[in-house]
Amino acid sequence: MALLLDFKDQDNALRYQKDLLALSPSDGELLNLAGQVADKFGQSELAIEYYRQVLTKQRVDVADKKVLHDLAQDQETDTWYMRSARSGIAKIKNRTDGHIALAGDFSGQTSTQNDHELGLGAALFEGYFPFLEGQLFVKADAVSISAQQTNFSERFAASRYGTGALCYDTCSLFSITPRDQGIAFGVGWQNENWRVDIGTTPQGFLISNIVGGVLYQNSLGDFSYDIEIERRALTNSVLSYAGLEDVNQNEIWGGVTSNGITLGLYHDLGLDWGFWATLDYQYYQGKNVLDNDRKRAMTGAYYRFIQQPDFELSVGTNLLYWGYKHNLSEETYGHGGYYSPQKYLGLSVPVTVDGRFEQDLVYRLKVNGGYSRTTTDAIELYPNNPELQAVAELKAVETGIDPIFAADKSSGFSWGIEGLVEYRVQPQWLIGASFNIDRADFYEPNYGQIYVKYLFNPVYGELPLVPRLIVPYANY
Repeated sequence: MALLLDFKDQDNALRYQKDLLALSPSDGELLNLAGQVADKFGQSELAIEYYRQVLTKQRVDVADKKVLHDLAQDQETDTWYMRSARSGIAKIKNRTDGHIALAGDFSGQTSTQNDHELGLGAALFEGYFPFLEGQLFVKADAVSISAQQTNFSERFAASRYGTGALCYDTCSLFSITPRDQGIAFGVGWQNENWRVDIGTTPQGFLISNIVGGVLYQNSLGDFSYDIEIERRALTNSVLSYAGLEDVNQNEIWGGVTSNGITLGLYHDLGLDWGFWATLDYQYYQGKNVLDNDRKRAMTGAYYRFIQQPDFELSVGTNLLYWGYKHNLSEETYGHGGYYSPQKYLGLSVPVTVDGRFEQDLVYRLKVNGGYSRTTTDAIELYPNNPELQAVAELKAVETGIDPIFAADKSSGFSWGIEGLVEYRVQPQWLIGASFNIDRADFYEPNYGQIYVKYLFNPVYGELPLVPRLIVPYANY
């Protein structure tokens, strides 16, 4: 029967499937495989009927959304093929699911090393609609972003914005506080294996870009994998996300995009343990910003010490390595305003608690500790403009501003805490909230979100154990 999943001809596959079932009409494994074959060829109602026979011998109205939802809920006594049948029902059900959601997104971060600050607020909208055996989705994010004030009469501040080092103490502006706002749009389609999207960074920003991506995911034996090709915005700073205007040249720079490919491999059978690994290469481009690239490898494993229907406790360990060709972390003309060390090696240990209270409330609490080592190369004030760099070197004695950002090696410990909660007010209405706080040497980001979600199909029984946040389009 399993070989029927490889058939290309629908009529032959369904006919052979029926003949095999006639030999053993009550065999749960055969019925489960029959459901998979029927689903593969678009016979959703037939697939659900086969799955129903795996799970219950009683005739039930599978057109009733509550009945269908109940059939998809795992039970402790399930065999592997019963779990597979429930998963098959859930996949078919998800194709007809959809929702609309609104969220408020708030984030801020401070770098105590170079006095950089970032504040970002967004009103998020998303809608997912059944379409062509998958879901059509639309996203719109109204974004407001701001950074710290730069005072051009102060040597340190002036030397870290645009070409302020060249006009220090004689700049046309006394100070500037960068801020911008706009609306990002995205549209796409997804199913079990594919996700395709295209959109823009916020329209109204000083610099806006076309972004998007293609994701393919599938399984191979006990493993799952994915491949993604994408072009995304960098939201690290006003410079990298929206772009800045130089006070001395009347030029703009920034608006950096990350363009690359990511490969992922995962193993999680829903048992005690699992692991994952990803490799990616990204090429960075921005207006009047030096081109850059990054190579990154990450891997991790986790063990579920407690695994109950309403409660899970897991402990993991993650290892991360990446490196950028150039250090473009600063906000002078030609830099990108995004953290870009030449070597970063990090180890973290996350502890995660997922829980469900009764049927209507689910939550997650995650704490982690880590250790990292970084190496950052020296870089010019104006790495993308030799003429400006030459002027900076000539003026160094006069201004007292070093025309080179010094190399650095550092190491340190970090910690973080994350919380999520989701509550079902009514079968079709969910509300939720989250927060995330991370602390490391020179880096202190905070994040929060509140949201409300309306489901086209009501959800009865237990909520899924892990809440689903509304993801800003920039973070897709």
